[in-house]
Amino acid sequence: MAREPKEIMIRSKTFVQAKRWNRTRLKIIRYSVIGTVVLMLVSLIITRQIVTLTGLIIPIVVYNMFKGNPEFEGSYRMVMTKIGLDDKSITMTYFKVDKNDGKGARDEIVSFDFNRISSLEYSDQLLCLRISGIPVIKEDYENKIKFKDIKIIENGDRETDHLLYIEEKMKDSLLYNIQAYSGINIIFMDRGSN
Repeated sequence: MAREPKEIMIRSKTFVQAKRWNRTRLKIIRYSVIGTVVLMLVSLIITRQIVTLTGLIIPIVVYNMFKGNPEFEGSYRMVMTKIGLDDKSITMTYFKVDKNDGKGARDEIVSFDFNRISSLEYSDQLLCLRISGIPVIKEDYENKIKFKDIKIIENGDRETDHLLYIEEKMKDSLLYNIQAYSGINIIFMDRGSN
């Protein structure tokens, strides 16, 4: 018996790269720190004078201040996400995602046919469902003048993992529906034996 297609709206996370100029600044800082340390070591070898510990520590501290900043390395952002379920597949549409790649906002569409999913694993600690399988991934850009067609990123030819972060209040009903529609048992990673 065929099930009615179901759509569920949640807030989920998606990874967004650091802005390009921030990544460039981090590289400049990294090479400046390396250069400073190398110059200090060369100075130590040539003059045989011990460089002050502060002179070695300050560049490393400056680099680490920038390195840990998500603005420079990228971070996860909460976005509205539509989960579509039918008898054959699950489709996750992440709305208005800007990947900081100069292409602007887009909807990212990740789809798995159930027969191409090898496992479903859920972590209560991370509030995350890992879907392992062969997806089709598309991007539908808001800028229709520059990007007229939906761009296919993955065309379903290789296995990969997709992480679906689920709000605490939505997890029980969403996991139940995914398991019911797919017929695949979800492995609960943090709960011991099922």
